[in-house]
Amino acid sequence: VAELAQSDRRQFLLCLAGFADLFCVSMVITCLPIHLKQIGMAPFYMGLFQSEYGAVQIFSSSICGRLVRRFGARNAHSLCCVASAAGYLALGLGPPDFPSLASLRLITALFKHTQTLQRTQLASSPDVSESRWIRLLGSHSTLSSLGFIVGPMVGGVAFDFGGFRLVTGLACVGFLAVGIATAVSAAAPAAEVAPKSSGRSSRPTPTSSALSAALAVADLLALQLPMSLAAQLFRHNFALALNSRFSASSAGAGLATSLGAVSGLLSGLAVGPLQSATGLGPDRLVLLAAAGQAACLSLAASGLVTSLAQFAAAQAPLSFFNGLARDAYPTLLRCRLVSSSFACPEAALTDAMAASQSVNSLARLLAPLLGGCVEAALPGHEAPSQPAAALISVCLACPLAAAAPAVNWLQSRRGRLAAGCPDADRKSR
Repeated sequence: VAELAQSDRRQFLLCLAGFADLFCVSMVITCLPIHLKQIGMAPFYMGLFQSEYGAVQIFSSSICGRLVRRFGARNAHSLCCVASAAGYLALGLGPPDFPSLASLRLITALFKHTQTLQRTQLASSPDVSESRWIRLLGSHSTLSSLGFIVGPMVGGVAFDFGGFRLVTGLACVGFLAVGIATAVSAAAPAAEVAPKSSGRSSRPTPTSSALSAALAVADLLALQLPMSLAAQLFRHNFALALNSRFSASSAGAGLATSLGAVSGLLSGLAVGPLQSATGLGPDRLVLLAAAGQAACLSLAASGLVTSLAQFAAAQAPLSFFNGLARDAYPTLLRCRLVSSSFACPEAALTDAMAASQSVNSLARLLAPLLGGCVEAALPGHEAPSQPAAALISVCLACPLAAAAPAVNWLQSRRGRLAAGCPDADRKSR
């Protein structure tokens, strides 16, 4: 009972860490464009500076697995929190020129993988089943989304009161508090600390294991890319798109954005009860999310939506299905890797989640480029990136999602045959 209570405290602390994490991040990213404009940075360099973060994170995600193997997930999380705090503080105190700010931005781009490590710690608890973990993941996503909603308001007030340095100082204090709180929390299970391998095989293990973990979920990553790209492309120049289609004001666009954020927040609370009520596994939830995303994107981008209110009504379920995929997808990664044989399952799960984060970063990098190309090719069309997002979701995401259960069945069958149990496989069929 004491061990269960101790584990529950750690899980609750990790969910609170998710809130503080995105609370601090949203404060900074909301005020960052205003700060860059105030210091006189040209629009081209502003775009280049903002794209730097996603581009670096595509390649820096492998750092997570290496840190977990070396120090364990709990210590790696604390280390990334401290490094992120130092990066945000340096960004606020650094010289106001592009080379200096771009160099300081690299610190957070390299070490801001705290959300991945929080989910890894939740998944690596020995007493967490699949159904309970998806509820924990929903709670973590809900609190994280709440932090992303509250953070911009607090960041705006702090920016008006004390400028960008006050905002980055608050973010630094927040990340330090999260790092210290998780470092001095209840002792993690012994299995959490990754054992150090000895001999000549210690050096190639991180790279080979990271590659093996990525290959084990390669089909899922192939599904995630079009789904994430469609969602990011739909949000490309969102306020301008609403103004072009419906002559919406900034307040109307902000209201539509907030409604979508609230709907995504509610999906974190609903994913656990939805799975319990329907009995769907994580693969079926991803299939449902892909189909729902395609339907809502097609409706929101079609000519049937003729007003901002109708658009907001179509966008609310879209945000819900995107949030459902966000919570069900890591569960599917965990189920896939649990059935595989890895020397350090916790590090393998971290590598898989890091690869998933790299896919999201790649979509975040490609969406503005693809959106710009679509808008340049269709100059007279109203918000052409939204029909393009619907087309990607329907033509790419839905067929891949429909094939995911078949791929999962084939891999489980291969595993049973490799274990020497052909009769059991025949009976199951």
